Amino acid sequence: MSEAVTEGRGLAQMVLEPSATPARWFVGLGAWGLLLAVLNILHLAHPTQRISWAGVLSMGELNNAFESQATAPVFVASDAVFIALCGGFLFLGLRSIGTEDGGVQHFLKSLLSNRTWKALSSMKDGAAMTMAAWSLLLGFLFYIVWGLRYLGWFDPGVYSVSAVLIAFGFGLRSYSLADEDRRRSAASERSMSVSSASVSSSLSRAEQKAARRAEAKAKAMAKAEASKAGSVPSLPLEEE
Repeated sequence: MSEAVTEGRGLAQMVLEPSATPARWFVGLGAWGLLLAVLNILHLAHPTQRISWAGVLSMGELNNAFESQATAPVFVASDAVFIALCGGFLFLGLRSIGTEDGGVQHFLKSLLSNRTWKALSSMKDGAAMTMAAWSLLLGFLFYIVWGLRYLGWFDPGVYSVSAVLIAFGFGLRSYSLADEDRRRSAASERSMSVSSASVSSSLSRAEQKAARRAEAKAKAMAKAEASKAGSVPSLPLEEE
């Protein structure tokens, strides 16, 4: 029972105080959800249908996922629940990001100026990062252009294209960053090995010098003793 309570508290803390990566997902999902909610109220999320968030989130158990715009009400309770849910995700994510260095302002700037978008015109960070950048750009552009042109902001057909491109881009980006971390770690290990070898070599040279000094000192002492023994007169032999 206590383990279940502990796990529940841990999960609640992960949601209420997300770390860096989940916080960014919270912001992205929250902002996207609020955009869809506003477009849905304005009848701009779909060309002919109005989205029922109760039906979408319950997989059709509570209501139909789509209703005709001609007969559907402008605003229902599920709209308020969905807006509150997305707003909560957005708030929790921004609050967590606000505790980081640079805060929310730095985060917003990084959305437009970062290594990923710079890789669009440079392969400095590797081919994987460049492919990730182009995949993400094409995925987002396809979704935005299709939504503006055909009001397909909530269209499974559009998602089947844009979601694949965006997921592929994020996957390649993660691979590129992980590969860079591995190379950096390997370089650090090699540097430490070289340093250890240098220290060992320095110690061995010092030991050799100390051994030579000790040997020279021993020879000098032996020579001094031999010289001293040669200078002492020997006693004459007694004649019989």
